[in-house]
Amino acid sequence: MMDSTMNAPQRPPQPPGQPVIYVQTPAARMPGFFHTLFGAIGRLILTLIVVILIMAGIIGAATMTMQPQVVVYRDGSSSSQVAIIDVDGVIDGRQAEFVRGAVETVLSNPAYRAVVLRVDSPGGGVTASDHIWYQVKRLQQHGRTVVASYGSVAASGGYYISCRADHIMAEPTTITGSIGVIASIMTFADTMEKLGIEPITLVATGSPSKDVANDIYRDWTDQDKAKIQKSLDSAYDVFFSRVAEGREPVVGGEDQLRAVCDGSIYTADEAQTSGLIDSIGYLDDAIDQAISMGGLSSNSQAVVISPPRGPFDDLPFGLTWKGSEQATEHVLDLDPDSVRMFLHELMRPTAAYLMP
Repeated sequence: MMDSTMNAPQRPPQPPGQPVIYVQTPAARMPGFFHTLFGAIGRLILTLIVVILIMAGIIGAATMTMQPQVVVYRDGSSSSQVAIIDVDGVIDGRQAEFVRGAVETVLSNPAYRAVVLRVDSPGGGVTASDHIWYQVKRLQQHGRTVVASYGSVAASGGYYISCRADHIMAEPTTITGSIGVIASIMTFADTMEKLGIEPITLVATGSPSKDVANDIYRDWTDQDKAKIQKSLDSAYDVFFSRVAEGREPVVGGEDQLRAVCDGSIYTADEAQTSGLIDSIGYLDDAIDQAISMGGLSSNSQAVVISPPRGPFDDLPFGLTWKGSEQATEHVLDLDPDSVRMFLHELMRPTAAYLMP
């Protein structure tokens, strides 16, 4: 039988006459639950870093050379052209920047003598909508005829951006109107209490109203709501003034206009009866209308100018397309400040020209 001591680890010899002392230090161990929790968090952070790096690489390879999409919609032999500027989806800063770039393209090319603003949008941000409205005004100031063509929906901000067009045409199934302003606000007072969290908000002594309508961690008072109401009413007044500038002569006066600018939505037939639109027809009809009103040749070419679409266009944190002919890259900004601003935007009460 083999001696079991043969495979035991050998200890160093001790000097003669001294006691043999062995000290065994126990391995420090974290309590099981926290050990598992922190390990999982560490793995999650590493996974996120890897995913972010992979996404950045894919975006860099897939979108750095993307150009604005200019597609011939209707071919023609005439030197004159109709530019179709496509506004599709919720109106935000990216849409406004794209339209600005598209307008610069039109104004820099004398061949573009008329524009069809193709709108298929439920609306969006107040400021972004106003920026696009201003770009339409610029086109008209530079002698371009502008015809608005509505797709399935052109409501609220979608109507705002196009209400000063020289002619508004909606498809038979278009939903339009919803002229008004809305803000949705979330508060988390009860949630914080259930979680056992007591949030503390501090403001400077000289700005005691800083947290009025600016604190989601408590129930809102009448003072909070009144402050937002004031902002909404101001935004509505601007909206109404824009519509009045473009449509009041057609609608038939301020009283009639206020009656239809109450936030209601309308079918194409209802919108035409009320004067919010001029006619009913499809995109090809809108192109013909632009050719006629702009004094263009009937065989003028029509091209669609639309923003490039990448696989990550709908991600937050600053993934944007710089909407001009010179800047043609996507930018992915995932720095901590961008993340904080994104969370802040979720918490901030934001007025919108948006159909509910």
